[in-house]
Amino acid sequence: MLESFGVAPIVEQVYRALLQSPRFNSRDLADRLDCRPDEIWNAVQELARLTLMRPSCEDPQVLRAVPLKFGLEILQARQEADLLAQPRQPEQ
Repeated sequence: MLESFGVAPIVEQVYRALLQSPRFNSRDLADRLDCRPDEIWNAVQELARLTLMRPSCEDPQVLRAVPLKFGLEILQARQEADLLAQPRQPEQ
């Protein structure tokens, strides 16, 4: 679903897992998704870069996944901004 926005499958899997169970640690997620902890770490960094994870209100040291509805809006806005930033081809 998020691949159309350029989100890698492992990043989407981590995002969806964190939406379901926000308190997972990287080792639990790695076991659940059958991948290495460093892959989880890289996916979390990418989610933060995409602003699909933000600091928790309770503890700013903890990142939480933004709800899917808002995540989709963020990705769509980013995609639209990227399209608008591209140089236009002259009409022939």
